Amino acid sequence: MNSDSKNQPDLTVVIPYFNQPEQLARALDDVLGQQGLRLEVFVVDDASERRCDALVDEFRQKGLAVSLLRQPQRGYTLAARLHGMREAQGRWLAFVDADDGLCSPTAYARAVKAADAAHTDILHYVTLADDGGGRLCAWRNAMPFHAKALHGSAIFHTWLTGDCRAHSVWNKLYSRALYLRLLSLEHTVPIFRIEDFYLTAHFLLLAHSYTPCDLAVYRYNPPSGTHLEKAAARAVDAMRMYLALPDRFGALRLPHDDCVRLKSYLRKLVLLNTGRICSLLPRQPARPGKDAEYGPPDPEAIRRIRRYGSARDFFLVLAIANASNARKLQDISRHFLSSLPVRSR
Repeated sequence: MNSDSKNQPDLTVVIPYFNQPEQLARALDDVLGQQGLRLEVFVVDDASERRCDALVDEFRQKGLAVSLLRQPQRGYTLAARLHGMREAQGRWLAFVDADDGLCSPTAYARAVKAADAAHTDILHYVTLADDGGGRLCAWRNAMPFHAKALHGSAIFHTWLTGDCRAHSVWNKLYSRALYLRLLSLEHTVPIFRIEDFYLTAHFLLLAHSYTPCDLAVYRYNPPSGTHLEKAAARAVDAMRMYLALPDRFGALRLPHDDCVRLKSYLRKLVLLNTGRICSLLPRQPARPGKDAEYGPPDPEAIRRIRRYGSARDFFLVLAIANASNARKLQDISRHFLSSLPVRSR
């Protein structure tokens, strides 16, 4: 973690990689084209079958200060991001997904200049995405969640009460002081698919200052829809964060009311993704005399989603989701009963 300030990179860029060589080549091309700052880049190969050694070597020969880190076994994106962060030496840190890119050759230089001027822990910039018609437009889900700079506990509280909007991790710059604070904590919760939320929540909680800006820096390629395995992994991730993060953040002095709000939001994520599992789960033909609409689950589909959690994990997902529904039904019942006329004897 020690660095010579004279030779310290202005920015470290961490790129998780898994079996996407064509997309990675485009992302590295965008990073190679960045002008006006000292860069270091880490591509973190998450135990891919389609290795990228030759591609990384090719960009190193073109002059990009890029290193390849390899996970010994599949750890998914959170583990890859943390691996890259532990090697980082930059004054600022940014993330790029292998299938995304940058808006211009000066995008990062302008962002670093703005972050330096603001003396901030987080610079939240604009993300562009294809509007479906070939035009790049501001991606609403990634936009800054407040119009002015925020400080201290107001950062996390503002984000949380705004329904955790813009929880992607790649639409911001992070100061070295901040990412070292994050790395000083233990990260032992297994996370597969909601790693952006996990990291963003930690960054916003630990930040001393947050600065929004109108610079267009990141170019996002939205994924096409969802699928069973993604929904299952997200449900298990949300369950694990529901059980772990409110207590952890409370120990880090998050106010009790915000711990309750965080738990409520994570419960909502469990419920949402449980519904997606049910809608996406393939089923076998119904047995004679049984419900014709709902045959037994397809065993191969069950085998695929079991990689994300044990039977106990999925029972916990079910319990949390049903507890949420039970509370809603209870509230409806109370309202219904309170509206009934009182009968006199």
